[in-house]
Amino acid sequence: MAGGKSTKRDGISDMERRFAAEYLIDLNATEAYMRAALPRKVSRKTAGTNGWKTLQRPEVQALVVANRDEAVSRAGLTVDETLQQLRRLLMYDVRKLYSPEGAPLHITELSDDMAAAIVGVEVVTKGNELIGFGEVTKYKLADKVATLEKAMKYHNLFKEDYKGQADALKEVVLKFVDAGKR
Repeated sequence: MAGGKSTKRDGISDMERRFAAEYLIDLNATEAYMRAALPRKVSRKTAGTNGWKTLQRPEVQALVVANRDEAVSRAGLTVDETLQQLRRLLMYDVRKLYSPEGAPLHITELSDDMAAAIVGVEVVTKGNELIGFGEVTKYKLADKVATLEKAMKYHNLFKEDYKGQADALKEVVLKFVDAGKR
């Protein structure tokens, strides 16, 4: 790894250890390298190059995997559970918020999958004493595009470092999602 002297243990420098820990925050090699280099400042270009090179080292990859596995174990989440939840957020059907007659369902009547897709609830009281009061419930649903991007990233279908390709792919995904809404 470029820049600075550091001690190596098991073939991995202190900087590479910091990089591996930082990489798990957002899976972005450039950002991880910039954070790991602190307090030393590095340019984004240098961080991009060195971050990518660092991530290619088998010892660093093994450390990233070990750190990830340890974090997952501490959280009590299995990969299978995580992917199942990701699938729920990706595959929800907004029509399941309504009864067959078209009336909105109460939150207690929603399926577990549909309830899992709700990331926020707002209940607003409307009306006045003359006409009466009523409640309006607003659901904020999981962002399918962002969820799909996470699933694609998990499957290595695109790399965040290749932003141009990711942006082009995002446009295709948005068109797909928009077509599915019609």
